[in-house]
Amino acid sequence: VRCTTNGTDGFANTQNGGSPSYRLCESDANTSDGMDTGTTNSGIVRVIGCYLHDNTVAGCTDTNDKHCIATIVDANGSHGFAVCSQSTFANCVAYRNTGASTDGFNMAASGTVPPIIINCIAKDNGRYGFNNTSAAPVLLGPAAYGYFDYNGYHGNTTAGLNGITAGINDLTSDPTFTNAAAGDFSIGVNYKAAGFPGLFPGGLSTGYMDIGTIQRR
Repeated sequence: VRCTTNGTDGFANTQNGGSPSYRLCESDANTSDGMDTGTTNSGIVRVIGCYLHDNTVAGCTDTNDKHCIATIVDANGSHGFAVCSQSTFANCVAYRNTGASTDGFNMAASGTVPPIIINCIAKDNGRYGFNNTSAAPVLLGPAAYGYFDYNGYHGNTTAGLNGITAGINDLTSDPTFTNAAAGDFSIGVNYKAAGFPGLFPGGLSTGYMDIGTIQRR
């Protein structure tokens, strides 16, 4: 499903308690958010394999219990992802969201339960790659509700991180997207097999997940 050139959000969930799933959706050139998952929604929202780009405001915003997997937000006028409480982001990319005071992942509304963010990339955004001004996602801390590790951040205007403890497996090198300007977000060799999971408990199996959305062969 593609939502394009609308005078408001591309996708908008207004039902309190609704639990929609968006899979393989595209939202672009809308005059508000690419996807507004619901400011008052108490349900669980799933965003999987979506491409949200060139929207006037944010790429993907609002609600608690938002779970984004393998989703790309590119060239939006505000934050790539607005990250809320009790959310999970895995293998997502926030690229070139360059409006004023714009972050790749903005956690101003992350609440009391920090999110889990793994295998994600924030590159060339207008302010921070990952910016937390609420309850910081802790890395295996005493209140380890959140988890932030195996992420990459490069080329963001102000800094890669703000208010977040860097993960011990994070990367700050350029992911060298093949041709992001044309929509090809496959990554270079430095991000290949660098993601979570790595070595499994017991040491008998090793994972080879890449950091980022598009996995290399």
